[in-house]
This record gives sequence, structure tokens and C-alpha cells, in this order.
Amino acid sequence: MEMRFYLLYVGQAVSLPKEKLMNKLTCSILLLISLIILGCGAGVNQGGTKGSSKPAQKSGVIAKDETWSGNILIEDDVTVPEGVTLTIQPGAIVGFYTESKKMIQFTVNGNLYAEGNEQRPIRFTSLTIKHNPGDWAGIIFGKTSLNSRLSFSIIQYHQQILVRSDSLRMTNNIITNGSGAGISCDSASPFIEDNEITMNEIGIKCVGNTSAEISKNLIRANTYGIVCEDGATPKITRNIISDNRQDGIINYSASSPTITSNNITRNGGWAVYNGGRLSENFIQGNNKAGPNAVERGTENTSEQYYGVEEVEQPRSSEVTDAGPHERR
Repeated sequence: MEMRFYLLYVGQAVSLPKEKLMNKLTCSILLLISLIILGCGAGVNQGGTKGSSKPAQKSGVIAKDETWSGNILIEDDVTVPEGVTLTIQPGAIVGFYTESKKMIQFTVNGNLYAEGNEQRPIRFTSLTIKHNPGDWAGIIFGKTSLNSRLSFSIIQYHQQILVRSDSLRMTNNIITNGSGAGISCDSASPFIEDNEITMNEIGIKCVGNTSAEISKNLIRANTYGIVCEDGATPKITRNIISDNRQDGIINYSASSPTITSNNITRNGGWAVYNGGRLSENFIQGNNKAGPNAVERGTENTSEQYYGVEEVEQPRSSEVTDAGPHERR
């Protein structure tokens, strides 16, 4: 008869086979403590699926439509295939954990509806006791993901959110502590609005044939704010791009973003570098120009930006409706 042992997982019982207990016990205890601390600190509802005695453990390909709620443990790659819909309820914690060094990847080729709310956000996070950027690979939205929605969610300690779908809508999320790009648009044009994107290597990266709508976000305390490559032409409107360690917006390989009505302030490098069409932006205190230096020129290069395509109507005061709605 197989003996099983039970551990507490946020107030629920998880069974482990005897033969797996010894090599998992220490890691499991640390994982459980991490979840308890995470849940208490986040103020997120900790209830599991109604009627369930243990959290759901997920891996592999999801064969049919599913709804997740409560605590979800991801121990290996998960794929939502084309034609399948995964719905994640408000308050859910989706935790990524593996004993190996493999980076767990969450791939969405079908549809993902992860829509929390202000009181009960959804959280995608690492379950290691010592969190580090890049603990898990991140979320990939494939080209066949036609109607996915990600809102009022917290995504943290990932490598990147990689977007190859034109129809993805990302609103009211917190995206933080990514080892790569918080969001990377790969020849795709998603809608990215009202998010807080902080403490990533790159806030948002746009590569190739993309005209992503990037509006009303807070992009702060990353190494780089926005990076555009390979001819990218995103529309960057009414964002707060501030306090990034290097450039606020940097462009490579003939990229030409439209940059309108943003507050671009206190970045360690250039406000905008090597391309872009600027209109009605408030630019202050970048590139060691001094905290109170406001850029009012219309030349292609100035003390705070370099090599842009055009500059129109620079502002002398902040754009009052820039950034996420709760900051206005």
C-alpha cells in the first residue's frame, strides 16, 4: 500500500508519495512558507476552488477549456493550445516552481482571460523562497492567440512577457522584476495601457513590424524604459517614463516611434535617443542635465535627447493626464 504524507499549503492539504518526500521536504516547506507570506502580504483572497481540498497542480497541454481559481502550482511548462480558452478568476495566485534549473514557460496559443480587479488581483510569481528576476521564463502569447486579456494582474520575477499577437489587451497590471523585458512585442501590435512597469531590465521592447499602442503607463526604475529595434513604429502616448537608469526611449535599426504627450523625466541617460518623432512632450532632468532643466528646443539634438527625427511643441509643464488613471 502506498503511503502518502501531507503538508500544509496555504491552509490546504497536499499529498506527497513516500518515495518523493525526502528529496522534496525542504524545498516544499520553503515553497509553502513563500506562498503564505506572499498571500498575506498581497492582500489577495486565499480561498481555493470551492469544494477542493488541495491546490491545483498544472503542467503540460491544456486539453479543453478550463477555469482556474485559488492557488495554482505550476511545476512544468504549460501550454494553452489554439482553440482552447483558459480563464483565471480574480484573486488567484499562479505560482511557478521547479526543483530543476529549467525555466518554466507559460505559452498561450489559444485564449487567456486573466482578469482580476482592484481588490483581488491575479498574481503570476516565482515560488522560490529567495525571489530573483528570471526565476521563471514568463508568458508567451502566440500569433494564434486572438482575444486574450490580461488585467489587474501582478507579473513578477519572470524573464519576459513575449507578445506575438496583435489582439492582446494588457491593462491595469503591475509588471515588475523581469530579468529581460517586462513586455516584449515581437512583430505584434498589442494594446498596452494603464500598467505599472518597474524594475525590469527593459520596461517595454518593440521589435520589427510593430505599431503597438503604448499609452498611459508608468515606466519607471528599469534599466531602459522603452527599446525599439528593427524598424519598430510603436505609438507612445501619455506615459510617465521616469527614473530609468539609462535611456528613457532608445531606438535602433531605423525604428521610428511616434512619441506624443509623455512626461519623460529624470532618466539617467537620454530622454530619447537615435530616432522618433516627438510632439508635445514634457522633458525634464534627463542625461544629467540637472533636475530642474526643462527641454524647450526643437532641434534634432539637445542636452536631453539625441538624433531624433523631429520635435514639435515641447511643453513647459507636465502632461496632467499622463500615466495610469489612479495617478491622475
